[in-house]
Amino acid sequence: MPVRKLPDGRWIADFYTVDRSNGNEGKRVRKKFATKGEALAFENYTLEQIESAPWLGEGKEKRRLTELIELWFSRHGITLNDGEKLCCGLPSVWASLLPQNLMRNFLQPIELNA
Repeated sequence: MPVRKLPDGRWIADFYTVDRSNGNEGKRVRKKFATKGEALAFENYTLEQIESAPWLGEGKEKRRLTELIELWFSRHGITLNDGEKLCCGLPSVWASLLPQNLMRNFLQPIELNA
C-alpha cells in the first residue's frame, strides 16, 4: 500500500514511479508527512509529473516551415538588416520532413574569409 500510517502517528508515502508487475525497474519514493492527505497529494503530484514527462518533448513537429520562419522572423529576424530576404522563397513543407540542422545552418551568420 503506497500510503500507510507509521507507529509514531505520521504517514508515509511509499511507492515506485513505474508499475513493477512486469519486472520494470523504477525509482522508489518514500517521504513522511504529518497527515494522510498530504501524503496522498504528494503521491498524486509526483506520479502526474512523471506521467507528463516534459523531458521527452512534444513529439513530431506539426507546423509548416513557413510558420516556423514567421516565428523566427518575429523574434530575431526583425533585428537583422536582411532578415526579410532570408524568409523569402522557401517552400511551404512540413518542418518534420526537413533535416534537423538544415534551418540552423541556413540561419547562421555567414563567416567571411578575410
